[in-house]
Amino acid sequence: MNEYAKTGIVAGAAVLLAIVAGATSPRAIKAGVFDEQGEAFFPGFKDPFAATSLQVVDYDATASAPTSFKVEFKNGKWTIPSHHDYPADGKDRLAKTATGVMGLRKDKFRTDRKEDHAVCGVIDPEDSAASDPKDRGRRVTLRDAAGQVLADLIVGRKADDAGKRYFVRVPGQKRVYDVKMDADLSTKFADWIETDLTKIDPASVWQITLDNYAVVQNGSRFKIENEDKVDLQKDKDTWTTAGMKADEAVDAAQIGTITATIDKLEILGVRKKTEAMAKFLRGGSNSEFDKPDLLDLIDKGFIPTERGLLSKEGN
Repeated sequence: MNEYAKTGIVAGAAVLLAIVAGATSPRAIKAGVFDEQGEAFFPGFKDPFAATSLQVVDYDATASAPTSFKVEFKNGKWTIPSHHDYPADGKDRLAKTATGVMGLRKDKFRTDRKEDHAVCGVIDPEDSAASDPKDRGRRVTLRDAAGQVLADLIVGRKADDAGKRYFVRVPGQKRVYDVKMDADLSTKFADWIETDLTKIDPASVWQITLDNYAVVQNGSRFKIENEDKVDLQKDKDTWTTAGMKADEAVDAAQIGTITATIDKLEILGVRKKTEAMAKFLRGGSNSEFDKPDLLDLIDKGFIPTERGLLSKEGN
């Protein structure tokens, strides 16, 4: 081989290497991958009060199925469809959550390989092809009044030990980012409702009626026994009851315990009533109760009687 041929081969090899280097240089990668880094995830989402619904989908490993929590503004009020349309105290909380999602930025690019989604925990919880539940993330979707999507993302594993950063991916996209997130994505029912059951001020209570009785079951029938009703009245700072002797006094500490206990009653969950049960609780007859209705009430410790709905132990 002469010197000219050798020179041609070397020159050709140099050109090929230059092409490969140009295609794989950091500049080329940056143009295709890092160009969105630092940008907002949802630049068109600018008004947190435009969000009228929030849906969060998780994967329940115990049930081996995705579970959904949703709160939305419907028919003039905030409700929780996933909990029988229970009234929600959701406007301010949803706006706060929406503000947190609006502020999300694509801080640090991590990967655009689908094979890395499991490691980052950003597999869609509703993906039927996924195997390990731990690899699934939490999908969060915010919509406006017209049902249009304002934001949709999958939040995966924590990206740091402090718990302030998470791996995040937009559904339908491969890219995963390391994102600082302060948005409160709670799916706890109690976080979205007014949990105070009685809304009483213990200091304002001036009358208490203790209705003690026992409901005894005899076959398919129920009998009320050991009835003892006590009426307590407060006059200024002193509690009294009928029939008290001059040297007797109501135990104020016990009164304090009763009122404090009632004041602290909180709603943790709800169960949907059947139509017959709802009618009975509104003052109707229990004649329309079927066996499942009765068994359900009795199982929860409540007995429908001619006196109304009584608790089994009179508490």
